[in-house]
Order: sequence, then C-alpha cells, then structure tokens
Amino acid sequence: MNNAYSPSIDSLHEIDNSHDRQNIKLGLGRIKSCLNSIGNPEKKFKSVIIGGTNGKGSVTYYLSNLAYRYSKLKIGRYTSPHLVFFNERYVINETPVTNEKLNKIAAESIRQIKEFEKKTNERLTAFEIYTIIGFNLFARENVDLAFIEVGMGGRLDATNVVEPKDTICSIITNVSFDHKNHLGSRIEDIAYEKAGIIKENNHTITGATDIALNIIQERAQELNNGLLKIKTTNPASNYIEKNIGIALTTWKLIIEKLGIDETIKDDKVTFLKSLQYAGRFHLLNDKYLIDCAHNPDGAIELNKLLDEYYRDKKKIFIIGMLDKEYDIFISNLIPKNSTVICTEPKSNRATKKEALQKAALAIGCKVVVEENIKSAIAKASSFNPELVVITGSVYFAGEAISVLSFEQCYNHHMFTQTNLKIKDKLPKFNLQGVDDKHYSEESFKESNILIVMFTCNHCPYVQAYEQRLINLQKQYQSKSVSFVAINSNDEANYPEDNFENMKKRAKEKAFNFPYLRDKTQEIAKAFGASYTPEIFLFDEKRILKYHGRVDDNWQEPDKVTKHHLKDAIEAVLNNKSIERPENQAIGCTVKWK
Repeated sequence: MNNAYSPSIDSLHEIDNSHDRQNIKLGLGRIKSCLNSIGNPEKKFKSVIIGGTNGKGSVTYYLSNLAYRYSKLKIGRYTSPHLVFFNERYVINETPVTNEKLNKIAAESIRQIKEFEKKTNERLTAFEIYTIIGFNLFARENVDLAFIEVGMGGRLDATNVVEPKDTICSIITNVSFDHKNHLGSRIEDIAYEKAGIIKENNHTITGATDIALNIIQERAQELNNGLLKIKTTNPASNYIEKNIGIALTTWKLIIEKLGIDETIKDDKVTFLKSLQYAGRFHLLNDKYLIDCAHNPDGAIELNKLLDEYYRDKKKIFIIGMLDKEYDIFISNLIPKNSTVICTEPKSNRATKKEALQKAALAIGCKVVVEENIKSAIAKASSFNPELVVITGSVYFAGEAISVLSFEQCYNHHMFTQTNLKIKDKLPKFNLQGVDDKHYSEESFKESNILIVMFTCNHCPYVQAYEQRLINLQKQYQSKSVSFVAINSNDEANYPEDNFENMKKRAKEKAFNFPYLRDKTQEIAKAFGASYTPEIFLFDEKRILKYHGRVDDNWQEPDKVTKHHLKDAIEAVLNNKSIERPENQAIGCTVKWK
C-alpha cells in the first residue's frame, strides 16, 4: 500500500506534504461526486459554514464553545490548518478526536476515496480528503451541529458542498486581500468568492464593510437570504471584540432556528473573553506573544492589540512567513527602530528570511537573521526583552508553540490515550496518600458512590474548587459517598506538586478526603485524565456515571447556576438518570513528564 494511504495520523501528514494532492484545485465537482458515492455524510447533521479573510478560525472556536456550554447538543468543529497536532482539526464537544478514533475514521475514509478515484480517474486534493474525513467523523459520532471553517475563498471551497437545507447559516467575517493568486487581485473579486457560501432561503452574518459588503448584500438578495450585518460602533474596536460580536449574533440566530433552551444563564461576553484559542494573541510563559496573523489586514489588527495591551513593553519581533505580501505585513505591524529577527517556517512555501530582512531594514528596523524558530527564540532572549512577538503564519505559530511549551496549549495525552466512557468500569489503582497510607479501589468498597478527582497543588482552578469539594464530601459523607483526590503532575518540572508540598496543602486546607500521589502518571493515563480538576463519579457497582467539571463557574461560587457534580450525586443516590453525564472539564492541563 502506498504510504500516502497508510491508516495512521502520519499518513495524514504525508498527504499534507504530497505535492500532487497539495496543489490547490478549486471546484466542487470532485468532492460532491465522492460524497455522493459514500452516502453523503455531510447531510447527517446541521452545519454552520464560517468563511472570511481573517478571524474565521476564532469565530468557529467561539461558536463551538458557545454551543457546547449553552446547549445539550453534540457539537463538532472542523478547522484548518492545525498548529501542532493534526487532531486539532477535528473536535467533538470541545475535545480533539483521539489518535485511535482518527486513525480508524481516516483509514475508512481513505479506502472510500481510493475506490472512488479508481472508478472515476479523479484525484482529490489533500483538503478535500481532510474535509471528507471530518464529515465522516461527525456523521459516525452522531454530531447534532457542526461548525465548519472554510479553507480558502468559499464559492469553490470543499466545505461549500453542504446544502442549504443542512445549513443553519453562513458567516463571512470580513473581506480583505489574501490568496490573490486564487481569489483575485481586487476586493470585488475576493468578495464574490467569499459570497459563494451564501445559501438560498437561508441566513448570513457578516462583518464586511464598503465594497465587499455591497457585493455580499447583492448576492444575499439574489438568493432570498436574510443578511445580518455586524456594525461596529467603535472603529477602534480590536478584532477580538469584532469576532465576539459575530459569534454572539450567530448564536442568537442558532437558538431561534433550532429552538434551543439554554442550559446556563450568564454573561456570554465574559465567557468568550475567558477563552484562549491557541496561537491567537496567545501569551506563553509570560513573555512570548504568539499570533497567527499572516496578511496585511491581520498585521493591522495585531498592531492595534499590541498597542492596547502592551504599549509600554520593550518588544522584539520574530517573523516567519509563507508566500504572502510580507513587505506590507511588516510595515503594517512593526514600528520603526524595532528589533526584528527574521527566520523561516519549515515549509516549501516559506518566504526567504533574506527577503524579510530587506523589508524590515526598509522601514528602519534593526534586523537579525536566524536559521529557524528555535535559534530565533534563543537569540531574542539574549536581548532581554519584556515581550517577544512571534507571528507571520499559522504554521510558524505552531512551530513556536512546539519549541516553547505545547503543554500549555494542548494536552498531548488526550490524543494518545483512551478516555474512560460513561458505563466503563473503575480502573484499578494503588497509591500512597499524604497520610503515608496506601489506597486502592478496595479501600472504598463500602461506599455507595466513589468520586475520583484529578487535582494538584498549584493550579488556580483546583484552588478555587478545593473548599467546594471539601463541603461536598462533608455534605454527602453520611450517605456513603467517598471522595479521593489524585495528583499526577510531573514534580520535576512542577516542584510545588511534589509529595511534601501535597502534605502541606492537605494539612493547610484540612482535606477531609484522601490525597494520593500518582508518581508514574499511569493512573491518570488509565482514567484518561486531561485536566485539573477533572471529576469521575462511579456508582455502587463502580460503573462510571458522570465525568467532567464540578459546576459552571470556577471563579465565583455564589454565581454558580449549574451544580453538575452535586446534581450527578443526587441522581445516582436516587436511582435517576443524570441530565448531562459528560461535561467538558475546565482547568489546567495535567503536567506530563
């Protein structure tokens, strides 16, 4: 078998780097025919299609988080490209698909595609293959609502095969210059391509302005499409605020069209601003600001944010770009007399660092050239800046995250381990507690309910929940409900989580439950734990009944509206079904070795 079809995630990277498949061939004929031949998985769930020049990934991220938090629907999210892990492209209920599941669905999809190509003598592009994998995954997992990010343009993009009857609405975030070779060199041409995702007898939300808005309006009128225009009252608004406005307007429309009864009532703007989408104005290690800006308008918006949040910080810029308008990008972003380090992403489309150097020198910057992102980061540190801004492309942002600390952006083990599922049995464990006793599952055999909590010492989310967990144990102890906390964090890199500090924490906070040390991290892997805190509730037969978070407000206990864990305890004690047995845990990632 050709390696490009090997049923592994490595094979997906190979497809991504395959020269003939990577060539952009706009058009819907191939993918429509292929989807028809495999039963049209894209018709088995409702979709929101998100396009636009900038911000479409962030809006997709915001919307999937809104839908997951405020509805009972099963939510899918398909975006591209990924930063570090291929799994990022495929997210269900705010959890990236595991390697095991992605391998399986990719192998099946590639087999179907091979059969189609053999019969038709067609050759699908890499993006078409990835899109089919996403559709197959969401159909197989019985997703109710999927948020689908357009790859490029819109009219002829592979994602645009979704029919109007299966579309809740379309979004065009904005229109500016990008991909001129494929979409045209005039705003009118680009807007025409973006407007291609507008569906007949449907709705569209847009933040576009001026000429682009006129073209979008004309197309919407032609198709009897209700157009909702996002008007920014403050022209100085940053792109985060604009994207939030688009997401909230869209969510309101989704609620109306699907008749959703929101499960939580709180301030959605506050919620969205609390989210951190990896690589989007993303501060790492309190010093490195990573952003995926990659075109002239993206540079302007990033410049606004830097001026708003970090105006007085001494900055150094690290730039690495693909085949974009690098000279305009640099002049739009970087102030005169700044220090700039120019390097190249690992891509055959990378702009030469010498070209970036020339553009930076032309606007009066001090310029250093480095071979790669790793040496560029090392060089930046030697200048002792207060802030290092790393930007230029999505791929480059991913490389920076990999070098600096992808553990802060991703939980790598969530892709490689098998998470416990509702109705699974309690994994065995035998761990030492801070009282120097050893505890196993047998230690709690008399309990009607066992609640296993993955926690730690240093995580602010855990600290915020400690007293609530102590109170719950106190409240339910007489009903034979036992809590046990497990700390699996790597103590070498996080000494505040070592065993001695665990003992101090337990004593200081007067824990009324065992606090155990999972030094090898094998127990965390057995449970599939990803966050601290993360809750696993087992019934009398030690069957998993609830998995996820404690409640819906980690910061303000008096503003909690959904007591997820408490409600689950009550349901199990009273032999009732749990309304939502899985709720995505919110917290710090488990710190793996």
